[in-house]
Amino acid sequence: MEPFSAIARLLGLLSVHAPSREWAFAFSALLVLWMASELFVGRLGLHLLSVESDRGSALAVLLAGMGGMGLAFIAANFRWLPIYEAWARWIGLAVMGAGLALRVFAILWLGPMFTRLVQILPGHRLVTSGPYRFVRHPSYSGLLLFFVGLGLALGDWLSVLLLLVVPFVGVWYRIRVEEEALLGAFSNEYRAYMERVRGLLPFVF
Repeated sequence: MEPFSAIARLLGLLSVHAPSREWAFAFSALLVLWMASELFVGRLGLHLLSVESDRGSALAVLLAGMGGMGLAFIAANFRWLPIYEAWARWIGLAVMGAGLALRVFAILWLGPMFTRLVQILPGHRLVTSGPYRFVRHPSYSGLLLFFVGLGLALGDWLSVLLLLVVPFVGVWYRIRVEEEALLGAFSNEYRAYMERVRGLLPFVF
């Protein structure tokens, strides 16, 4: 129970600095929705095939995400580089919501083609429509957007930096593993897709 007690204490300390009761409720609701969505996603496709092709990338994303969140919550608790403007923390909630919506939408758009672990399924087809017209990995774009919003919502610039850099390490490794598998399965078709569509940020990166 000790880890849960520590989290409860951190949330209690953060609530003291919350801009309003409404903000605290929205912040808590977004965290719960995100955790629920990740628990659901984590169960998709785990039973289908060998997971050797995943090369630990799902675990890397999980550890990097949780590590970044833990460090960000600690930084927000100590308030080393505080964000004093209440509006910035409301923007953080909006960014969290947008990131969560994008991640869920991208996963639902893939439908049965999505699995938590990197694997090429029987009858697998390359999806380039919907959000995949703009970036190759919109679910990861949404995840990183959620984390940046969380950093803003926590009210600390160091938290923003930690939640941008640490989860990105895991996501970047995951993307490399995933794209190797897709290149092996779809070869020139996926290579052409890579050339015309950016990975995480439309027209930029």
